[in-house]
Amino acid sequence: MDGDASDVQDPPPLRSPITHFCCFTQLRILRLTFPHCCTHLDNDLLLESMSSWPHLRYLDLKDPYQTRGAITFRGLFAALRQCPHLYELSLLIDAVNIDIDPTTESF
Repeated sequence: MDGDASDVQDPPPLRSPITHFCCFTQLRILRLTFPHCCTHLDNDLLLESMSSWPHLRYLDLKDPYQTRGAITFRGLFAALRQCPHLYELSLLIDAVNIDIDPTTESF
């Protein structure tokens, strides 16, 4: 094999299965369970997704293998602003590391 190590490229980052639903901009209800699949749900992905679904009213994302949430309060609040009609939300968040100051920030 000719070539050196600099020719080797890193594989593209894993895309979450959630991103495949972002093209459905008129979603009102979305309930996804990911058995045997890692969703990689974090603040950035939640914001990207919810920005794509401004009419969303119900969102339920479950990953039975995720034991700790990666969504912070700051990420949650930013994402919630994108969906003013959302009345039910079910997902795992990081409630241990509080990354907002409740005396200066409000939702």
